[in-house]
Amino acid sequence: MDITKTICATFILAACTARAETYQVTSLADSGPGSLRDAIAAANASVGVADTIRFATGGTIMLASRLPEIEGTLTIDGTGAGITISGNNAVQVLRVGAGQRLDLRGITIANGFCASPCSGGAVVNAGTLNVNETVQLADNAAQRFAALP
Repeated sequence: MDITKTICATFILAACTARAETYQVTSLADSGPGSLRDAIAAANASVGVADTIRFATGGTIMLASRLPEIEGTLTIDGTGAGITISGNNAVQVLRVGAGQRLDLRGITIANGFCASPCSGGAVVNAGTLNVNETVQLADNAAQRFAALP
């Protein structure tokens, strides 16, 4: 193989290799740059790797709509940040897609709500959900299974 083909093959291989990313949430806003919603969307676009979302700020994120469905493998880690994700008594907080995986650590999910017929005011899970002992679920409501189905 000549040098041009070797360089081309190396470049294509490097361009196609995905790496796990860590996304930082820097805003408590429901949406926009630095928000949890933005970080989940970016992680969902990163196919085939296990990404992590961490928080550079503490406080409560008040949701106006459910966060994007989790696609792929994702860890949301609020350890030490004092993060609460609130459905504002109006929306379900998270959904894990079929065959996908979500690991939750160090966060509180509160005031999630899911009306007519549904399960899981906090999180509805169609995949794999791992909830660490530092996760708190508070005041979530649904027709069935208020916090987790």
